[in-house]
Amino acid sequence: MIKGTYPESNGTVVVTDFDNQFDEGLRAYQQGDYPAAQRLFEALLTVRPYASEVHLNLGNVHYKLNDLTQAEACFRKALELDPVEGNAYLNLGNLCFKQERFEEAVHYWEIFKTLDRTHANTWLNLGLAYDRLGDPDKALESYSGFIARSPDAPETPRIISRFDQAKKVFEHNIKIADDLLKQGKEAQAREIFGKALKSYPGNAAIYKTYASLLYRNGEWQAALNHYRKAYEKKQDDVSVLINLGVLYEKLNRPFSALWAYQTAHALPGPEQNQLAQRIGGLLRQHQSRLPDALAKAQSLFRQGKWRQAEELLQQLSALSDYFPDKGAELKALLDTVQEALNPAQKAAKTYLARAQDAEASGKFDHALNFYNKLLALQPHSPAAESAKQNIARIQAIMSAAIRSFLQNP
Repeated sequence: MIKGTYPESNGTVVVTDFDNQFDEGLRAYQQGDYPAAQRLFEALLTVRPYASEVHLNLGNVHYKLNDLTQAEACFRKALELDPVEGNAYLNLGNLCFKQERFEEAVHYWEIFKTLDRTHANTWLNLGLAYDRLGDPDKALESYSGFIARSPDAPETPRIISRFDQAKKVFEHNIKIADDLLKQGKEAQAREIFGKALKSYPGNAAIYKTYASLLYRNGEWQAALNHYRKAYEKKQDDVSVLINLGVLYEKLNRPFSALWAYQTAHALPGPEQNQLAQRIGGLLRQHQSRLPDALAKAQSLFRQGKWRQAEELLQQLSALSDYFPDKGAELKALLDTVQEALNPAQKAAKTYLARAQDAEASGKFDHALNFYNKLLALQPHSPAAESAKQNIARIQAIMSAAIRSFLQNP
């Protein structure tokens, strides 16, 4: 019998050989025959619904057909089945960028970057997305990563020129803003600082100065964002941490404020007594609200705001000495969030569960496949040791079955 696919009278496709049909679908896709590719991949899913590579390629077909909703569903299904399906993260980022969902695009590309740091265009795309989000710090970092990987790319001279020019303009404008501050013209200085920092990264002192101007103008969230940038650049500045604490309090984020004050309290400085009193007051006032903070972290996670959830949970974990009865819950939540941000960690759990399900169903070849994937991903983990034992046991069962068959044909 010739292996391949054959149309039924109703126009559907019957799978007679998975690998051949998969290749057929790829050929149809590469030749631009997207309806044919769609029919072939959809037929494959009727016999192997858990094949992540089929969902991925079907998503690519939907993307080409401009059915972005279906494409996104396919990419997400591919990741559900195999969390280290790197191209699904890459393609989700591309899809979100096309829809101007820049924060989500950054999220998926940053995860893809953990799986493949050599893919130069991801660094370029991240630079473009961070530029759209008005974050020149991360845009410059991403563009620099692209240039390091593709120094001869046609985009490289334009990127270098863009930042060289931006740096000159930035330094000129910052000098003007500093002069205006000396003259007491805070409103004008604030406006120039803001425009300058949208085109080129500042240092800790510049972010701190601009944040203080925003604070005095009542722009608390913007001030918080820039004090955070100052903290990222210089993490031993007690005054920045204290100002972060004050702003977190004003924005009704008491546990984030506690984290800022506690971090500042751990640094040397004359504010220790004042900080200790502030920490004690916040604890007495808000200790009962810890369940609300945990619920907020869970809500952020469900909304796909995994990095915000991680930040809040890390802050809460830093305060775990104050809430010993919540330590286990905090750790479990943080592990869940970090697993979502770490494809390898998530994939290992997925492979283990799939292997155990296959083994329980007697599908030993599938079980071996997933156990081996787990070993390749995390060869030295505790789960890997268990996987090795299970592989040996399954191989013994299969060998015994073969011997029995040979002896009793």
